[in-house]
Amino acid sequence: MNKELAFGTLELTIRHGLQPDNPHTLYHYLDMVEERLAAENTDKVKRAILKRVLNTLLDTICDTSISFHWRYLCLDNIYKPLNQVEKFDCTDGQRAETRRFKYELSLLGTYFL
Repeated sequence: MNKELAFGTLELTIRHGLQPDNPHTLYHYLDMVEERLAAENTDKVKRAILKRVLNTLLDTICDTSISFHWRYLCLDNIYKPLNQVEKFDCTDGQRAETRRFKYELSLLGTYFL
């Protein structure tokens, strides 16, 4: 199977909480992110991948139609890509964007969980 297709399918599984009793699905997704980051050469692409993952996890956390424990698991693991994206913040604008995301995460995470 194409790696991009497998990643996209797994991402949809995460986003829609299709396997809420299988935390290894989320861990596998985060491992695939690591593999994709290692395969990329430019920081710009790595940052784009991490932003995609962060948005997927945040959208999952805020989706009340998904089980509470799945959303909480996503919240517990969002720090991994969040810490990584900071490594690729090269400009003041990128650093500001990451700070805004952290602020949004703290507000929405508190509100939805």
